[in-house]
Amino acid sequence: MTVQEKRTLIVQISDEGIETILGQNQKVTIVRSFPDSAEYCVVCASFAPDPAFPPYSVIFYPNWKVLAFPKSIDAFETLDSEAGAGADAVTGNNYVFTGTGFVSGTKNDIGVIGIENQSKSSTSLTAALGQEISIPGGDIKTNPVAVAAIISNNTFYFDPPDKIIVFTSTQMEDGTILPASLLQEKETLVRLPAGLMISRYLEIQLSNDCTTIHYDNKSHLFFTGEL
Repeated sequence: MTVQEKRTLIVQISDEGIETILGQNQKVTIVRSFPDSAEYCVVCASFAPDPAFPPYSVIFYPNWKVLAFPKSIDAFETLDSEAGAGADAVTGNNYVFTGTGFVSGTKNDIGVIGIENQSKSSTSLTAALGQEISIPGGDIKTNPVAVAAIISNNTFYFDPPDKIIVFTSTQMEDGTILPASLLQEKETLVRLPAGLMISRYLEIQLSNDCTTIHYDNKSHLFFTGEL
């Protein structure tokens, strides 16, 4: 895994920017970056900026969990980490989903976390890697940061890059599954829910200490650096 230490994202938004975001019923929305081959990605953090508590800190902790939801993966569905089967995970290990829970499997020598689907169901397993994250005004909780469909007797290896994608959106919550093509510069037809609004995004590398970005109220976009 690329993230072995705590990472902090500072989001600066002016009073006018807060008014714009809230006026459009939008939230600051964060997705962990994903490989080009990914079919789906997932919202790992989202929050409506509270005017009383700027700037806003989003903290990513190096604490991981494997998650499994015994059902087919669906775009724009929201995963609840507490609703599925889960187990604490460490890098370099594979974890076997039996259909009811996880057991430890073999180690891998590529420094990632693997989930093997050994359930008897013919339906693909919705599997996710969870990470402890704290958002402004919220407690620390485990949110999905990467998601995949795994057919039976197959293993998927999770290794999300140490980058994040930040944008504003409506109708998205922590755990909302998105078609990866929605955030890729590809001419791909994606059926979107009515009323969904999403801005152009900023992709940024998380630094070893903390990373600061700001919202520009004229363009309605995020940029690196301070206001």
